[in-house]
Amino acid sequence: MPDFTQRYLDWPTALRTLRTADILLCRKSNLMGKAIEHVTHSQYVHAAMVGWTYSYENRYARLMMGETISHHDARVIDLESEIARWPGYYDAFRVRKYNWRHDDGPDMAWHFMREASGGCYGWNYIWRVYFRRRLGRWLIPPIQNSDNPWDQADCSGLVHRAIRNASGPMWEKHDCDVTPGHLSERFTDYVGTLVYTQ
Repeated sequence: MPDFTQRYLDWPTALRTLRTADILLCRKSNLMGKAIEHVTHSQYVHAAMVGWTYSYENRYARLMMGETISHHDARVIDLESEIARWPGYYDAFRVRKYNWRHDDGPDMAWHFMREASGGCYGWNYIWRVYFRRRLGRWLIPPIQNSDNPWDQADCSGLVHRAIRNASGPMWEKHDCDVTPGHLSERFTDYVGTLVYTQ
């Protein structure tokens, strides 16, 4: 479990605080979440990425969330409605600036997540993580890393792939070995826990 003092961000504060390529990590909320928590040994069971979308024609900017999830596949959705539905479940983390090899790394990572939208969820990643942790990495070969946003991945695998391809850090040598909990460690700082009060 990450060592931090919890800081709550209401929606207006989140709009001022969150930045492109911030990582959102979600705690368990159901039986599936408990199973993921058991396999990954982490309090986090889902990973996503924050980014902005702009419409110059309609004159708006909206904070969005990119993710891949088993029953929806890869998608980009409105972050406000997600936080209104799950207040207090998401912790935001930020990759430290010096861990990006290029200044435009966060923008490149968010572009990668948007490009992945519409791709399929990677159930093979889930099984590979389980068996590699149970039987050993030396016995179960990894899924080789990809630079293609449309190749299948699980939630943390896709976030890791986006960051890795955008000059960011690598938590593990293979995307398939990255769990949501990894993304709260080593290269990131805790930003806050998102709650929905206007």
